[in-house]
Amino acid sequence: DGTTVDKNILTQIGCWPTAVEQVTKINFKMNYNQRQLSFDNQSIYLLEAKLFDILGRQVQQFEIQRGISRSDIGIYAQGIYFVNVYKKGNIIKSEKIFID
Repeated sequence: DGTTVDKNILTQIGCWPTAVEQVTKINFKMNYNQRQLSFDNQSIYLLEAKLFDILGRQVQQFEIQRGISRSDIGIYAQGIYFVNVYKKGNIIKSEKIFID
């Protein structure tokens, strides 16, 4: 067909990401005076938190909306608890807290 191919030609193709996922940033605070967990979710994601007792039993689960979220933990006995924060099912933060 008369077509010739020059194997010495290099064509550069630039591929740039169309979007960069924002890094999840969450500030976790425990308000001891009012026996509340306070979350300051500065990400674009809806997050989830789970509260576990010292034996690893889940005692509470709650959603963390964007901005400030609060959850009452005044009904639980004195002791050590763990709060795990999840994004899309993956743990992104864990904290040990004391309820007195």
